[in-house]
Amino acid sequence: MRRLLHRGVLSIFCLTLLTGCWDDQEIEMRSIVVSMAIDKKDGGYEVSVQVPNPGQIASGGGGGGGEGGGGGGPGAVEVYSGEGTTLEEAIGELDRKSIYPLFFGHMETLLFSEGVAREGVRPFMDWIRRSPEIRRHMYPIVIDGKAKDALLVQPKLEQIPTYYLRNFIESGITAKKVSDMTLGKVFVDLSHPGKQVPMFYYFKPGKDGFQYKGMAVFRSDKMVGTLNEVELNPVLHFREEIQGYPIVINCPGKKGKLVFEPKQIEKALNVTNKPEASIDIRVKGVVLENECSFTMKDEKAFQNVNQLIAKTYERTAAEVLRKAQKGLKQDVFLIRNRVYAFYPEIWRKMNWEKEFPSMPIHIRYAVEVGRIGLKAL
Repeated sequence: MRRLLHRGVLSIFCLTLLTGCWDDQEIEMRSIVVSMAIDKKDGGYEVSVQVPNPGQIASGGGGGGGEGGGGGGPGAVEVYSGEGTTLEEAIGELDRKSIYPLFFGHMETLLFSEGVAREGVRPFMDWIRRSPEIRRHMYPIVIDGKAKDALLVQPKLEQIPTYYLRNFIESGITAKKVSDMTLGKVFVDLSHPGKQVPMFYYFKPGKDGFQYKGMAVFRSDKMVGTLNEVELNPVLHFREEIQGYPIVINCPGKKGKLVFEPKQIEKALNVTNKPEASIDIRVKGVVLENECSFTMKDEKAFQNVNQLIAKTYERTAAEVLRKAQKGLKQDVFLIRNRVYAFYPEIWRKMNWEKEFPSMPIHIRYAVEVGRIGLKAL
């Protein structure tokens, strides 16, 4: 009876993952890993995994309760840790601590501490590539602090903590506010000569949840810095042609704010033999909030708003470009990929890593506001 109950609980849990089920006999003998965290420890590595408790998930227990499946509480998942000089050695120790052999086919997130990310993630990629269970559609994340701490967070909106991170990322991708970066795309970026600039999601764990801090920027496999939400807007406009987050602008000459939300992005790039690059970005959107003094009696209201928003975007883009060239020394815009694809003659004659930091690059914006909420006096 107990064996049948255990099998039934695991079958229910498998269905909740929405990724298909294996034979019951196989499932009941595996501990399902949904997230892995990698930290530095005593000259080697500490690897931690998050394993859901099927009984708690199926019953809705652990403090959340109800059909809505609120917070799972501390009993909803178990966190195991192992240490070793290599990833395989640490996972071997993990296997010895778990009741059943670990199964990595349902992993949703792969977490690196910032210390590990700055040292380089390439040593772990070989094991991940070779594992037949590791799927490519998971999200690589850099944690501000210790990666294991992120596995111990108990957000109130999800029974399984790592699903909070997954759902935050996926909702942002759907809304076109954050970059769509999966593990598979990281593999492509690291092997593609026109890319070599992967970006991982960057989070800081808190008591009851996570703070999204933007994206961690890499030079090949080593983290070199970060970009926050505001800095990411021009990068996402050119790199992926997606909208990014709304921007807040101070009203000219008076107190108050204007909030603009982009809806449509178009980009164009021109590169000369110098080499010199000119980027033109056209943005269409709407004003969500208008505390400024633009009124229906002002015939130039739309033109003024368009110029105000365009200048704000251009200032941000110039600051990010300066940070990329002089600070990160990394082409976060991925102009190099466009040059590699469409300007092969220029690509062959230049050393991108050496010439990008001093390459003249001009970024111009044209903004078209659909509505601004004009007020009649």
